Amino acid sequence: MQIFDRDTIAAISTAVVNSGISIIRISGDDAFSIADKIFRGKTKVKDMKSHTVAYGKIVSAEEEVIDEVLLIKMDGPKTYTREDTVEINCHGGVVVTNKVFHETVKAGARVAEPGEFTKRAFLNGRIDLSQAEAVMDLISAQTDAARRIAISHIEGRLSRAVKEVKDRIANVSAEIEYHIEFNDDDMEQSVIDRLILTLEECESSIKRIMDTYDTGKVHREGVNVLIAGRPNTGKSSLLNELLGSDRAIVTDIPGTTRDIIQDYANIKGVFVNLSDSAGIRDTQDIIEKIGIEKSYGAAEKADLILYMADVRSEWNEDDKEFFEKFNDKKILVILNKIDLASEEKVKEGSAVIEKETGRKPVAVSLKSGQGINLLYEKLEELLLPGKLDTKNQTVVTNVRHKNILETAYQYVKDSIRGLKENTPVDLVTIDLNGAVYRLGLLTGETASDDIIDRIFANFCVGK
Repeated sequence: MQIFDRDTIAAISTAVVNSGISIIRISGDDAFSIADKIFRGKTKVKDMKSHTVAYGKIVSAEEEVIDEVLLIKMDGPKTYTREDTVEINCHGGVVVTNKVFHETVKAGARVAEPGEFTKRAFLNGRIDLSQAEAVMDLISAQTDAARRIAISHIEGRLSRAVKEVKDRIANVSAEIEYHIEFNDDDMEQSVIDRLILTLEECESSIKRIMDTYDTGKVHREGVNVLIAGRPNTGKSSLLNELLGSDRAIVTDIPGTTRDIIQDYANIKGVFVNLSDSAGIRDTQDIIEKIGIEKSYGAAEKADLILYMADVRSEWNEDDKEFFEKFNDKKILVILNKIDLASEEKVKEGSAVIEKETGRKPVAVSLKSGQGINLLYEKLEELLLPGKLDTKNQTVVTNVRHKNILETAYQYVKDSIRGLKENTPVDLVTIDLNGAVYRLGLLTGETASDDIIDRIFANFCVGK
């Protein structure tokens, strides 16, 4: 476990904007004495009962009144950090918030580093490392599914699942090491078979958790979606439809969109970064050319491309060139304006696109609403790699966790193979102990100071 200084720290834990209230948090051995230097209420902070609120005023060293506040006192260890904690609820103006915080620092508190409150909660044993990481996931959650996953991690679902597997692997390793230490004979085959069965169950448990990553990552980080296609195919109309607002200008004039327009949407419970791009065509307009180059650049980075086509237009060289460049990407072709064409023309256009791209298009009319429900169903399929029970299932969303699980999984597989192939059991324990060590990294039991510092450096100040 890491050793850390015993400084009393303070930070503004809410956004510094003009708002109703702001919260300044103080944590550490001197939290109450520091608060008493600047707080004037009916009683001293040190004499207040734990987890109670007092009304008073924050004053400067010169006894100038800074603000009227509510102060909450909390005795450790029943606090977020397991240290003595004070939270000052002041008015939310930028000036007054900064002034109250400044007086707190002048009274003896050190300005907290990013994530230092949560880091102290981890170092003081209140939460493990995966739970600490989930705190930031909860703060940054953009959808209800992301919130549920983060809460489940904070409550320890992932930690418990990993610890259960880790303990079973450690028990197998301990049994083998005991045999090596106290028995001269080889292990009986029945014992080896029992250990193999236990390890195979551990292998399955790790894989089951590991396999949730692709979908879990989508819930945590969202999806980058680009709307592309030739001019006047309905790209801006699609952006407006997905956003539910008139974000982009829609006209019959080709080349209206000259730059990438970005916005965010919640589509079927998935956080989506939507980009509308300039129409792709051969043009001599310098500005439009720059916009088209940006469209190609955005396509390179996109997780999903929605390629728009007009049912009244023939599939041409511009369309073919785009698919030659990005055929390996995930692309949904949308055949738009079907309200302006006959049913036979729609079928003919769909057949051509499927032949040219290998993808069956979704036929819609963004103007009349035809096919829109089908479009959203197809989008849900493409946005989420798989279905998850985010309320009850153990889900991995963090690439650090995924990498740890993959390595541990391989160690377990190697140990199973070693036992089946009669590899000397002392060598098998090397793989088993490797798996135990890796799984300990996930919860922080075996994590180095450097790993811990890098994780908390990504936190916001005040959390």
